[in-house]
Amino acid sequence: MKKIDLGQTITILANLGVIAGIIFLGLELRQVQDQMDAEISFNRFAEENATRRLIVTTPSLAGAIVKRGAGEELTREERVILDAYVASIVIMAEYSWKQYQRGRVQDGDIQGIVRQIENDFWGIAGAWDRMRREILDAEFVAAVERELEE
Repeated sequence: MKKIDLGQTITILANLGVIAGIIFLGLELRQVQDQMDAEISFNRFAEENATRRLIVTTPSLAGAIVKRGAGEELTREERVILDAYVASIVIMAEYSWKQYQRGRVQDGDIQGIVRQIENDFWGIAGAWDRMRREILDAEFVAAVERELEE
């Protein structure tokens, strides 16, 4: 039987320690990724909730939405308010899509924005037309327009 000297024992233990450290690091990275995913999801929820809350807390926005839905003529001020609101919805959809493309979130569904454009919800079709030419990411625009064609 061969004896293992102290040096070999220390080397084996050191290698085991390195392996254990790598496993621990992998677990830590997974935990951090899960935490980041949870924070991103919460932030998306909070932003969507804040957008809805804005309707309730801003009478002029609520009034513009109601008038638009009834097909009534909007004042210039109401159009500006509604356009800004719609722009925030489109920009939020673009941001979510980009995060999905980067693999940072699990849900990058653009069907919601596509349905809103198709139904011209809140006058979003006109805002979409302006924004797609002027400020939105070309890949996002192409993805939405592919969905609109289907």
